Amino acid sequence: MGITIGVVMDKQLADWRQAVDRGWSAVEINWPEAARLAAEIAGASEDETLRRAASQALPILRSALQEGADRTITDAARRRLGILRDTLHDLATPRFGRRSFVAKPMT
Repeated sequence: MGITIGVVMDKQLADWRQAVDRGWSAVEINWPEAARLAAEIAGASEDETLRRAASQALPILRSALQEGADRTITDAARRRLGILRDTLHDLATPRFGRRSFVAKPMT
């Protein structure tokens, strides 16, 4: 097969990004779906930053899905979901120019 792991992960990132964006743009966030998605990302992502963002979002997302969750909980969950969304966008956005450029130390 000609498909590499990088291409598969790029597709997975795009799928996760689309799912998070769909939930983010909804009038009312589907907290069970957001928690399920964060758990999936935390378990399957190869990127440490993304895994960490998803893992840190899980507890507050699970709290937000409880019936009668306080507004402060849902606001905190929305912020954590936003951090996860931003991380996904950073990883899925193409980078142009000098990708691995490290500036030489000034003498």
